[in-house]
Amino acid sequence: MAKIKVLLADDQELILESLHIVLSMEEDLEIVGLAKNGEEALKGCEQFKPDMVLMDVNMPVMDGVAATALIKERMPATKIIMLTSYKEVEYVLAALSHGAEGYLLKAIHPRDLAAGIRVVQAGGTLITQEMASKMIKNINNTTPPKNNEFGLSGREIEVLHKLAAGLR
Repeated sequence: MAKIKVLLADDQELILESLHIVLSMEEDLEIVGLAKNGEEALKGCEQFKPDMVLMDVNMPVMDGVAATALIKERMPATKIIMLTSYKEVEYVLAALSHGAEGYLLKAIHPRDLAAGIRVVQAGGTLITQEMASKMIKNINNTTPPKNNEFGLSGREIEVLHKLAAGLR
């Protein structure tokens, strides 16, 4: 079985090294590069051709959302999971609208993170129930579901409702 090549991008050295150590213990994951900002993540993607990028949102030089947009534009097959401490719906929507396949909080258990990487690599989308719930509330409080500001289709809103209810 081929290993999933992962690039890690975070401006906090402790987080970057901790992720590297923890994810390196997984037999099916291979850490191919480390980046301290979005610009380094973009260069790392061009150099190492990872399958997956774990990307922080708030980084110097270029933030994770801007880097995600550029990576997806240049290397659309590369999958991106935003891994951040930000719980604000705006960040989630910005990341997902620029092509990220997942949005997780750094408080996640390492085993769940590794499992999430596998889910996204297999073609899934990953977002926590808490985040889906916040997105639904935000959509319901701002505009009618058929004409929402996030450009979501009726089916996408239906899926968000299901996620918010705890379904898979």
